[in-house]
Amino acid sequence: MTTTTTKNTNNNTTNNNISSIFVSRIPDNNIFHILYDLMMYYDPTYSQIYLYYDEHHCSVSNINNPCQKWRKFLLERIFHTKVKFTNHLFVYNQPKRSPYNHLHYIKYDTDPLLLQMLEHVIPTENGKYILLNQRKKNNRYLYDSITSEPIHFFLDNYKDSFPIPYRYCCFDDMTPEEQYDMCSGAALFISVHGAACTNMIFTPVSTPLIEINFRKHWYCDPVCDGHFHQQIPFDTKCNGPLIHPEYHKADFHNLCHLLGKKHYEITPDKYSGHFRDKNPISKENIHINGEYLVKLIHTILGSGTSSSRK
Repeated sequence: MTTTTTKNTNNNTTNNNISSIFVSRIPDNNIFHILYDLMMYYDPTYSQIYLYYDEHHCSVSNINNPCQKWRKFLLERIFHTKVKFTNHLFVYNQPKRSPYNHLHYIKYDTDPLLLQMLEHVIPTENGKYILLNQRKKNNRYLYDSITSEPIHFFLDNYKDSFPIPYRYCCFDDMTPEEQYDMCSGAALFISVHGAACTNMIFTPVSTPLIEINFRKHWYCDPVCDGHFHQQIPFDTKCNGPLIHPEYHKADFHNLCHLLGKKHYEITPDKYSGHFRDKNPISKENIHINGEYLVKLIHTILGSGTSSSRK
């Protein structure tokens, strides 16, 4: 992940204002990586913002990719200026800081610089509803373990018991502006682990995150051939490799602490379907205890733990 500042005569820059130029050049279609990269290079003195794209490698940096549109939206919110596009490679500069450790669970103190960076991103008013992000089917799709109902329908059965309204969405079908509008009104944000959790930055600071993790049956990373080809069930330990000796998906736990947010986790009961690729989080179906989720929602929102289906 690299981001650059530069001089470029085609972009009407001069030696006098080169230090005010910021070129975002992360060749990665993952919004968490985009945010993480920006945390390395953020400087409030930047006033000319460029988004680099490589017209010869469109599969990597296609400016029409939804993640790149999200990157443009975020840059414009942060720097309060219109982002320009460039296909020129600029002179590289060094990162200004090392981002936080996302491989170990750490209860960081709130980060004033991160809050400054997101000053024009984080909503100032408290949220008004529960928001669940449900991904598309067969792509980390959430189900209730007992009823086998998709979790967004399962929670809908309990909406009359919640103290505030309940909504669900799929970020895959939404523009960055729509994602921001939806998240900005959330008083509680629920999502399976993945880049979509990055949209917590669009929620008020008072909005907690409930993250469905992948701690259960974390046996190989990358996924071994036996698990990938279904020769070994999800719940059976293998002799495959592990990049890290323990479950290490601390990205959003740590980010919550840096933002001053509360973070909660739910561990799945089981998985079903296939691995979509060799990334161990890329499972088709995730089954969680829906009743426990309902009780957790009530506890977080201060409405007790009793609940009933409509």
